[in-house]
Amino acid sequence: MRARSFFFLLCCALAAASARAEIEVGFAVPDEGRVTLGVFDTSGHLVRVLHSLSAQEDFRTGLNGLITAWDGTNDAGDPLPSGRYHIRGYLIGNEVSVAGEEFLFNDFAGDSGFPDLNHIHGFSLLKNGDVLLLGGTVNGGAVLARFSDAGGFGWSNPKVMASSAQSPAATPTASFPPLLAANESAALLIAPNLCNTFSLENGELVACLHSTIEAPPLAAAGNASSWFVSSVDSVTALPAQGDENTPAEAGISAPPAAFTALDADASILLGATPDGVWIHRETWKSWAGPVGANSLSLGTPGTFWFVGTVGDSSFVGQATFEGEILRAMEPDPGGPKPEQIRASRAADAFLVLEASPGLQRLRAMTRSAGGNWEIDWERTIRDSARFGFADGEPVPDAGEAEPLREIRIHMQENPLNGRRDFLLVRAGFDKSGSGLFSPDGLPLVHVSNRPEIRRVAIHRGTSPDSVIFLQGNGAFVERFSIQGLSDILPIDAGDIELP
Repeated sequence: MRARSFFFLLCCALAAASARAEIEVGFAVPDEGRVTLGVFDTSGHLVRVLHSLSAQEDFRTGLNGLITAWDGTNDAGDPLPSGRYHIRGYLIGNEVSVAGEEFLFNDFAGDSGFPDLNHIHGFSLLKNGDVLLLGGTVNGGAVLARFSDAGGFGWSNPKVMASSAQSPAATPTASFPPLLAANESAALLIAPNLCNTFSLENGELVACLHSTIEAPPLAAAGNASSWFVSSVDSVTALPAQGDENTPAEAGISAPPAAFTALDADASILLGATPDGVWIHRETWKSWAGPVGANSLSLGTPGTFWFVGTVGDSSFVGQATFEGEILRAMEPDPGGPKPEQIRASRAADAFLVLEASPGLQRLRAMTRSAGGNWEIDWERTIRDSARFGFADGEPVPDAGEAEPLREIRIHMQENPLNGRRDFLLVRAGFDKSGSGLFSPDGLPLVHVSNRPEIRRVAIHRGTSPDSVIFLQGNGAFVERFSIQGLSDILPIDAGDIELP
């Protein structure tokens, strides 16, 4: 009986707490601006953000300032215990401004339609000069996208690995890097348990192909009629216009090596390993050149481009089918090394993917009439998961445990009390976005609503009341300039006794 009485009294107390009348809170503001106001318990802990950068028009106007109300609950809407609470905050003046300055560490991020790719797995150079990219994304997935230097991303498909597009019998389940190939109308994507084609016009799924490949694929290429896929002991041809009911073609003789690079046109199939290159017209024939290739691509008639290796150094070369190396281009000392190449079949031009630890660079290059190599465009991706500042400058890797820095700002003199206080500002992010916060968690300056922000950092700007703000999501880093922070004044709305 006593337990029932206690339970009844507890329910009554909770009901009374939830039914509390709103308590009016009045405070004075010395100027125009936005208001941030929080409720703090006796230990100084923020228990409720009452207003977050609210316009003064959102408040009632009283004789001595602005009026708001509090219902005695925390941010989750739960009633708070009876007791004394303090309400304070800040007036953020109109001189405070945020300006986006640039994208850092991922040159693709500034292009329209950017699909948050942070790594390039493979690419193809299309006939009109556009690039087909297979990239990794910030959430660990993959995206297939069509890109041009002038127009940005024409389309992107982040669902290329979706289960609805998989053909269970397509490829082995063994793990291997995804492979990409393209002909004039479609792209072939091969990944574990997936062998699909996608439209070059809009990126949509065209077909799920069944394959008779019995070992993990090593390379892929295509022409108008067929897709070619190499494995350790075979080269399989799949009809380019096939679907899941179309069997693989026969007729390609056993390859002389396990090709890790392929390319094809209507009459020629090239296969390569780091030890040698082979040409297939009716049968396989060894190329007479002195090097092998880690990557290769057909070029102008009678030639192909390749990434070759001599010792520890890699280089880009162009060669004839007869074995003559026409030209070679070595990377800059200490710079990224070439890994993949795709060439134009109409001009002495190519696209090369270069890499070094923490960096990938995609460059489009043309040989001028004078014989010089010219960079038509380039895009660089740096691993920026641990970005920060070094000697005042943004860097892509500032170490594992770089703390988010607080910066001390001197505020203007408060007309209400004649005091000139200082304010600590801290970079952070919450469910409403990224920005500057007070050390106790009150929002001061809103920077952006961009989702998936994973890291932020700040550094003092060019003036005493400005900061440089960095935010990143794992694919890129944005840099902002925040000015006029001295135009922030404290607000004190006093104590409230919560019944």
